[in-house]
Amino acid sequence: MNQALNEILVLKTIIKFFCCSILFAGCLFLGHSQEGNVFTYNVKSDYFNNISGTPSMDADGFLWYPTDKGIVKDYGESQVFISIPINPNNPHNGVWSSEIDQKGFYWFISTEGVHKVNTKDFTYEKFDLKSELTGKKVYPQIFFGDDHDIWVSTGKNYVIYFPDGDMEAVAFIQKPTRKSTLIKESEVPRKFIRSDNKIYLIDKDKIHYVDDCSFQLQKIRYQNEQDGLDLGFKPVRKGVYRYENYIVPYQYIPAIGQFAIGLHEQMKSPRLHGKKLLDTVVIWENTIPKINLCKFETTDKDSLVLKIKKSHARKARSQTGLFDRSRKTMYTANWNSITKFSFQSLAHKNIFKDLDSDISVRTMAETDSTLLVFTYYNVHRYHKYSDTRDTLAKNILPAWDIISDKDSMLFVRNRHWIDVRNKKNFKGRTYEKPGLMFSSITHDSGSNYWIGSDKGLFVFDRVSGQIDLWNPSLQPVALRNSAIFDIHFSYSRNQMYLGTNKGLFIFNPTEKAFTQITKESDPDVIPDNYVSKIHEDEYGTLWMATQGGIVKLTTDKKCKLINLSNGLRSNEILSILETKKHMWFGTGYGISRIAKNNGNIFNVTVSDIEQNNAFNPNSAFKSNDSILYFGSSKSAFEININKLDKDIEKPELVFVKLTEFVGNEKIEQLNTTLFTGGLELPYDRNSFSMEFAVKNTFNHSKNGYMYKIDGLMSDWRDLGSQNIINAFEIPPGNYTLQVKGVSDAGVLTTNTLRYPITVTPPFYKQIWFILSQIFLGITIIYLILHQRFERKKERLEAKSKIKKLELKALTAQMSPHFIFNTINGIQNVLMLKGELAANQYISHFSRLMRSTLNISRFNYLTIPEEIGFLESYIKLQQQRFNETFTYTITQCEQCKKTELKVPGLLFQPIVENAIIHGLTHKPEEKHLMIDFRFNAGDLYVTIVDNGIGRELASQQASKTNHESFSMDVVKKRITINRQLEHPGIEMDIQDAYPGQKYPGTRVSFKIKFNKA
Repeated sequence: MNQALNEILVLKTIIKFFCCSILFAGCLFLGHSQEGNVFTYNVKSDYFNNISGTPSMDADGFLWYPTDKGIVKDYGESQVFISIPINPNNPHNGVWSSEIDQKGFYWFISTEGVHKVNTKDFTYEKFDLKSELTGKKVYPQIFFGDDHDIWVSTGKNYVIYFPDGDMEAVAFIQKPTRKSTLIKESEVPRKFIRSDNKIYLIDKDKIHYVDDCSFQLQKIRYQNEQDGLDLGFKPVRKGVYRYENYIVPYQYIPAIGQFAIGLHEQMKSPRLHGKKLLDTVVIWENTIPKINLCKFETTDKDSLVLKIKKSHARKARSQTGLFDRSRKTMYTANWNSITKFSFQSLAHKNIFKDLDSDISVRTMAETDSTLLVFTYYNVHRYHKYSDTRDTLAKNILPAWDIISDKDSMLFVRNRHWIDVRNKKNFKGRTYEKPGLMFSSITHDSGSNYWIGSDKGLFVFDRVSGQIDLWNPSLQPVALRNSAIFDIHFSYSRNQMYLGTNKGLFIFNPTEKAFTQITKESDPDVIPDNYVSKIHEDEYGTLWMATQGGIVKLTTDKKCKLINLSNGLRSNEILSILETKKHMWFGTGYGISRIAKNNGNIFNVTVSDIEQNNAFNPNSAFKSNDSILYFGSSKSAFEININKLDKDIEKPELVFVKLTEFVGNEKIEQLNTTLFTGGLELPYDRNSFSMEFAVKNTFNHSKNGYMYKIDGLMSDWRDLGSQNIINAFEIPPGNYTLQVKGVSDAGVLTTNTLRYPITVTPPFYKQIWFILSQIFLGITIIYLILHQRFERKKERLEAKSKIKKLELKALTAQMSPHFIFNTINGIQNVLMLKGELAANQYISHFSRLMRSTLNISRFNYLTIPEEIGFLESYIKLQQQRFNETFTYTITQCEQCKKTELKVPGLLFQPIVENAIIHGLTHKPEEKHLMIDFRFNAGDLYVTIVDNGIGRELASQQASKTNHESFSMDVVKKRITINRQLEHPGIEMDIQDAYPGQKYPGTRVSFKIKFNKA
């Protein structure tokens, strides 16, 4: 291999590879030569200075071309630059040849080697030729063989061969020096090359030398035998044709069945990939900045001449060119611009293109084969068959609306005039109604002509010429203060519709009343109050033109708004026409077409209309189901709908690149990795720009884009033709970017790009930090509250201990008091009843003392214990007072079983007072009753005596100077128990038998226990 590469070093010239055709267009498309749109755009970049080679087209319709610094993928609105290694010591740096193969790889050759780039993801491979090409002025060429083979020429003797485009399987094949004689005609391969003046055929991995070229011109184009004969070339070894002042040679080469057609040094023509003969040749010259469309013709003297049929001036000379047969488009390039030529037959025609000045078309009518065009001051006639124009009337104010029959027409003009004129000679009469501004006219199924004005709805009597306000009592004030732009009678709905600048008015003849619908009252029906046109199609569907889009109202009263988000190029709808299959709308940006059956939208934005794309209101006319006319502020256009593409290619939106801004630095990211996991931006780098493009479009300046950022924007935002989304200082959060596109044909892209975007907040605003701070705050608050609680608990425990000590002290006070009174009883028993009674008394007293000691220790007794204690005490008192009173103690079943406890010595002082102060002073029938009972979970204790009562007892005490110590202690104990959060104790003292001589005393306790 090294030996083969060394031999390449001595090569001085290159093998020229050319495809087997010459540039042509015309009859393949429509049977005659006709160029369509022409579009030129400048290419500007910070990465390169100029375009240096022939452009290539990838499968998505995007151009690739070499520059002085590297390779560019041109999306039209945007360019992606791929730098290549540059040898600073090599004066011949640059890209010498480039092509896109059948697999979608872009191949190019530089001084550094053979390069291969994937046109989809920009992955890159390189075969190094640097050591062999350094300092050498050679011009390698790339040629694509059968089975995706790649052939590269770097000199005279060897060709580099990449089988199936594989750089790892490279081979070097030496060119033969003798002609091959073994190739039969049926075995002749389809591919051939020329090196110097020698012609070679390629047969898989072999090269066959088959013939010599008879002339020395470097620029040669090839045409197959039959096509060459049809063009006028003769199958001779040496022939010539004439172009301008140049005599140019050609030659027929039988071995390959091709005509080798020379080009003069000043002539350039791009290669073509055609199979059938077409009769247009595109030529441009080095010295003149224009492109010529030419045809071969044979003169009377049987000589062949290439004649210029049409020229297109350019700002700069064209350097290279490419013809894309599948798209019927030619591309030429100079240093800093690209020009596209479409060879499609045009579906539109500017019928006033040759006038010296623009005309503003207001409305149109038709008579026979003549179109009447009302402009701002004149009435022109366009004779359709002869394609000529003349003026029918001059110096007449513009007509805003028109209706016509076979011979005459009625139209309303600016201000207050109604004209009735003959179509052919324009003779007729003018009627007026001063003080009004007429804007619309129509007629009903009868003989009435209805006139819309700025002061209501009028009726015109054509016979008398009378103009009268129609039914003033029925017209609401809002209607009489509106400008009526259109009047429509819907016989299927039995209603009249009026489009105004204040919404839609609907008149119901049955109810004899108008209904007004506005944007404010019903935004789902009327997106904008400016309703300029109303049309009812053959199916009874109403189409209304507004400045907010198209309103479609079906017979089942379903309403739909069609606007930019659905694919229209403009929300400003100015006119409506109907054909068999479609509805047509003149808009503020071209013409939109909507299919009646499925609602598909197609926008007609052809190049002539591009500069005159804002159509005038009501300026549209249907000649027949094939020919439509639309008027703009500069001209009128004829649209032949049969010539529009029948199979409109569905466009697709693609991502181009992302640019992030890091300080003053821009970081670009291509679509190799962008749509994999979304875009994540830190809070301090939350600005970016994204660029998009639409595949397979001719004029990218007429593409449209719209976007929405979910979470940040509620509505779609229209970018127009700008393909860049600039988003600056996006607040932290999670969003979804959605992008839609519209092709230059006005077709909505089949896909919507969706892209997740996350802007991370600063760490102190992130969830983890906020949660940690919340947790920390809660922890601190908890610790503070816990500390306070513990302190409070300690204080409460201290207070509780104090209260308990106080309670014990009170209980301790009760014990000596109780013991003192009991001992006094013992003394009385000994003195009055003797020793036996005293012993019994002392026995009862000892049991009471043990209970008293338990109470002093634990403070609480169960209910059975309390009842036992009280019973022992009462028996002592009975013995002391000689059984002079009786007692009963009752309890419920729950009291017998419960484990609940009550404060000790709480009831004993009450029982003591009842006996000593109540019963002992009563002369007879002394009885003490004690009852323990639960009710609703609370304990009720009732102590009742039938003694002398509180008032007499108080009098007795005052006589003896006795103080009731025990009652005060009981009340304090109840208070302390409440403070200790013991179950609540309530005490109530009442007369037991009020109104009687001895009312007695009733003491009631209610003890609440905590419910579990």
